[in-house]
Amino acid sequence: MMTMQAALITSRDPKGLQFVSIVEAAYNKAKLDGTAAQLLNERGDELKAGVLELIAKLSATDHFADVSKEAYRSASPSEITETAKRLAKELRKN
Repeated sequence: MMTMQAALITSRDPKGLQFVSIVEAAYNKAKLDGTAAQLLNERGDELKAGVLELIAKLSATDHFADVSKEAYRSASPSEITETAKRLAKELRKN
């Protein structure tokens, strides 16, 4: 019996291109000077490892499994704002 595997997405697929544009925007937002950009390039293996770890973490379907939809539906606007700020801060750390 043959099993079907899901097609793997690459950086050339539309979803991959969207990811690359997100990384590009973050790189531009970092406003690196020539020295900082060179140091980043020289640490390519570390950068790749960090990106792979972040991709694994953020692409996991159960990343926010501990938070129920009902909790968000009943949350006040200020609670939603605080949650959004906390998530943004968490994403910036990675």
